[in-house]
Amino acid sequence: MSHDMKRVQAALLGDWEAFGAIVRKYANILHAVAYEVVRDYHTAQDIAQETFLKAYTNMHNLHNPEKLGSWLYSIARRLSLNALRTKGRYTSLEAANDLHFGQSVEELVVQRDIRQKIFDAFNALSEPQRHASMLHYLGGFTIRETAEILDISMNAAESRIRRSKDSLKKELFVLMDDFMNYDGFGQNIEREVLRAIVPRIATIEIPVSDLLRAVEWYGVMLGAELQGEWSDEWTTAMLHFQGGSGAIGVPSLYLVKTDDTRRLTFKNMKHGYIQSIIDLYTHDLKGYYRFLKERGVDVNEIDWEQEPNRQGFGFRDCDGNSFGVCNVELNGQGEANQAIPQSHPYVWRVAGIEIPVTDLKKAIAWYSETFGMRVLGEPEEDWEAAMLYLDGGERLGVPNLYLVENQDEQRLAFTNTYTNVTHSVIDFYSANVEEMLLGLRSRNAKMNGVSGFFDPDGNSLAVCSAVHHGQVNKTRE
Repeated sequence: MSHDMKRVQAALLGDWEAFGAIVRKYANILHAVAYEVVRDYHTAQDIAQETFLKAYTNMHNLHNPEKLGSWLYSIARRLSLNALRTKGRYTSLEAANDLHFGQSVEELVVQRDIRQKIFDAFNALSEPQRHASMLHYLGGFTIRETAEILDISMNAAESRIRRSKDSLKKELFVLMDDFMNYDGFGQNIEREVLRAIVPRIATIEIPVSDLLRAVEWYGVMLGAELQGEWSDEWTTAMLHFQGGSGAIGVPSLYLVKTDDTRRLTFKNMKHGYIQSIIDLYTHDLKGYYRFLKERGVDVNEIDWEQEPNRQGFGFRDCDGNSFGVCNVELNGQGEANQAIPQSHPYVWRVAGIEIPVTDLKKAIAWYSETFGMRVLGEPEEDWEAAMLYLDGGERLGVPNLYLVENQDEQRLAFTNTYTNVTHSVIDFYSANVEEMLLGLRSRNAKMNGVSGFFDPDGNSLAVCSAVHHGQVNKTRE
């Protein structure tokens, strides 16, 4: 069985790593294929990304996984030709997002110049030679694979590649070696594609009594910035972490004005303390503790001399919603956000969300089946809580879910008294909303409106295909 066949089969079963490997393998050649047609670096980059997104949603239609390369090639060609007829459809990625982590502007310019020279050299070849040589030299395909993708004989493929090599300058092959080894385009586009398809938490909805007061409080204490210009007529407000810059995996906060007195909190009945619901990450735990205390925030009292190695603490917002903050990162959570400029001196992102459940084993099974989540560690009989992460999402810094077995009747749900709608508290992003909702209905999940539903314990959730400004780099029609 070929590598492509194994990866396609694994991707169809929800293995994001397998699909990421497909992206890395074909990113360079699809970019080159698109550039050949549209002759614009950024548009070609967007088309390559769009090719992978279409492939992901239609992979079940690929009856012969051995033909993956030719299938992707045909999608990229079709999208490129369409782009010529409908200019403006693709929104180029911001230049800042072309920067790979640890890469200077000068390095980026050099790499673009190399890529441009390579593309220009190939474009000087005849079309048959160009297609074959790009597949072979840029895509890394064997002569046999090149022949299969172009649907020509091996002799024809070998002849076209040989003649193109005679036409290309020797210096170009040195550039191509550098390009293939150091360009990093495959890793860059892999990150963009995965952030568009991996299910993740898009929004956390929070009940508040005074919307303007809450907006100001979250801005100062958490660095969450308001989307749009404030209006006194608002009863809801969307806020972004990182100043709206779009850190990977960072959900937005949706504040909802309501007279409902229920808040995001619950009491751990076994241990007697109030459980935090939204857990934040900070690099400076003591510093953030002092920051909140100095501003009169309701913070748990801590004797740092007695607990010098403490890893977190709890506090409440201005309406009594429970927050926690920690300085612990799980594997992969921090890597994706290293280059993101910080808009708050202490708060960087949401690390996790804690959810009360009655039966831990049943809850683990439900969340695993519904969202493809995985348990961190091996479950044991005496577990009182379990950390779950979205498969593939841990590489994107997506917050974890922390299920806490508890007998407190308080659940994550509240009513918007202005609309009489029960709000979801956690909104998940999915590229296939209808498919997920169909699956929920088939398992007799209790639904809530068009896209809302409840977990078996009554916690209010929702799924959406919309992502907010800043959470992705690319807008697509």
